[in-house]
Amino acid sequence: MLDNLQPREKKMLIIFIVVSLIFGPYWWIYRPIRAELEIKQSRLESLKRTMMIESRKLSNRAKLEREHKEMLARLQRSQDYFIRAEEEIDKAIYLNDLSLETGINLISLKPDRLRTDQIYTKIPYRLEIRGDYDSILDYVEGISKVNYLTRINNLNIRSSVIPDEELQVNIELTTFSLDQLEGGVR
Repeated sequence: MLDNLQPREKKMLIIFIVVSLIFGPYWWIYRPIRAELEIKQSRLESLKRTMMIESRKLSNRAKLEREHKEMLARLQRSQDYFIRAEEEIDKAIYLNDLSLETGINLISLKPDRLRTDQIYTKIPYRLEIRGDYDSILDYVEGISKVNYLTRINNLNIRSSVIPDEELQVNIELTTFSLDQLEGGVR
């Protein structure tokens, strides 16, 4: 059959075969693989972006966990500054004894409603005292020198028209009781 072809036709046939052998594998083999390769490369880029985002989240989580541990350690170190809930009566007794030591007249001492806020409880007190200026200052200083966290929220001083008469003072203060530490009850 090839014998019947003209030399020019034979050359054309040889060129067609050579071109088919060169570009045929690309057309039938490499081109489908290349399309699949491009799809996999785009998936790989997408996975890399996702992995970068997750890596940032994990690094932030590790940082947050480290900060949480540091805060718990600070809380553990400072828990002595909180009054224990069972010592609430001791606080009232201390305030009464302090009034006797400083020479003021403790008219009323009223514990207010307890308020819980996450891991600690606020124990508020309302006090009404009478005394001279120096005694009241000594009393307030005695309140501030306790070895647990106490905050004076409000201090109202009233005096009468007569200059030698005693001052009347209303004090609102709050002590803090640590209820939980690291998820457990104290």
